Amino acid sequence: MGFHPNSTKVKKVKHNKLTQLRQHDDLIEGDNRDIDDSEKEGIDSIKDTTNAIPPNDEFVLAVPKKEELNETEIDEKLKQYNEYESGLSKEEKSRKLQYLLQMDLRNEKYKYWLDQEDPFYQDPAKQTIALDSIIEAEQNRLQLRIQNRVYLKEIIREWESQSNKSIEDDLLLKETKKGIVNLLYKLRSDGLPTEALVSLSTIIYYLQSNQFNKANESYMKLSIGNVCWPIGVVNVGIHARSSSSRITGAKNVSNIMINELTRKWIISVKRLINFKERIYNDLEDKK
Repeated sequence: MGFHPNSTKVKKVKHNKLTQLRQHDDLIEGDNRDIDDSEKEGIDSIKDTTNAIPPNDEFVLAVPKKEELNETEIDEKLKQYNEYESGLSKEEKSRKLQYLLQMDLRNEKYKYWLDQEDPFYQDPAKQTIALDSIIEAEQNRLQLRIQNRVYLKEIIREWESQSNKSIEDDLLLKETKKGIVNLLYKLRSDGLPTEALVSLSTIIYYLQSNQFNKANESYMKLSIGNVCWPIGVVNVGIHARSSSSRITGAKNVSNIMINELTRKWIISVKRLINFKERIYNDLEDKK
């Protein structure tokens, strides 16, 4: 007898699965344990411009000014965090409390984002990028950001699950995960320019349909700084041409390879393309 989809056991399995996914995401990008200091500095310097966070009290953690709390009140709040140290001055304790409150806000934002990703894990069909979404990328930014993030992490998870990895493959996977962190952060914080989002979405669009030649062609355009639409889109009707001109302007060069962090995530995307193509070819050979 099968489980009813709303049964307690099924819900528990789904909950456990989502918990595992979140823990996996933390290992990739949450605490950045595998990122060297230069990458941490680069990521931390990026302003969090997340527009998906609703402007309500749920995410407003008041960071008190020094004069708003007396030392006793500061001590009480630090004790709530289990971070109280009697030897610190009031100034030091105040700075520590400010930091803890800011970390709370950051964690709440991260949790809110993961809550938005959960439906895309529960229903993999939601991960599929539609051509219309790419054409109207500016209007579909949030959905494309989530779809790209979830699918990229799914590829990494698939790579990690391979039981026959060589030492070289393990090292390549580790480097890929380190390189992709900045891209995952930019997608979450809405820091990726629209032209780069279009290019990345185009690559994923072809990967999801196993069109690896087109995915690689789109990647080559991305790597040299050209905005890469799905092949033929910019020649299909006035609507598509209008979307293209709004995003690219007079020049369709995005200077996307302008810094080292960007170069690393672009290379990581190429490695993920290669991995998906290799897995697909292996399956075809077995048929």
